[in-house]
Amino acid sequence: MESEFTKIRTIVTKTNPMYQVKANKSEKVLTVVLNDNNFTIDGEAVALDVADLQNDHFHILKDNKGFTVEIISVDLKTKTVNLKINGKVSAIVVKDNMDMLLEKMGMGAGANQKVADVKAPMPGLVLELKVKVGDAVEKGSPLLVLEAMKMENVIKSVGDGVVKKIAIEKGQAVEKGEVLLVME
Repeated sequence: MESEFTKIRTIVTKTNPMYQVKANKSEKVLTVVLNDNNFTIDGEAVALDVADLQNDHFHILKDNKGFTVEIISVDLKTKTVNLKINGKVSAIVVKDNMDMLLEKMGMGAGANQKVADVKAPMPGLVLELKVKVGDAVEKGSPLLVLEAMKMENVIKSVGDGVVKKIAIEKGQAVEKGEVLLVME
């Protein structure tokens, strides 16, 4: 059986050392950079002494303060880690560089998110429309194919909705931020 710590390692990789971490739906977002076993949090080096106790239990020493940490669960799809830190449960959401880029492009994932207008995440050429007016779409449904920088990009729905209007045509060049589809 895969340990919860192994699942965390799936989220946190050496190829992507920078993350944004948000706990318990707070507004505070921390930027964490991992280099080998060194941590930088919001630009400040942080020394941590981590002892692996057993079965997803750890003891962390930071600034002469001890923390007992238990990994309760890990959801790889939402990149959410539930931890019990000194008896208090915290839900931690981890975003890597790709998540931050997609969010910046207006393509961030949101559970049960209603779709508004679908805009071009980059300049490109519309190769194919996968929907027509009146189609009901679910989160993850392909909407269209956009060629950008000699690559075909399938633009998918970020939530549920119905296609109200198609603002572009097959073969049309579009600019970043241009409305492609109007949803309701």
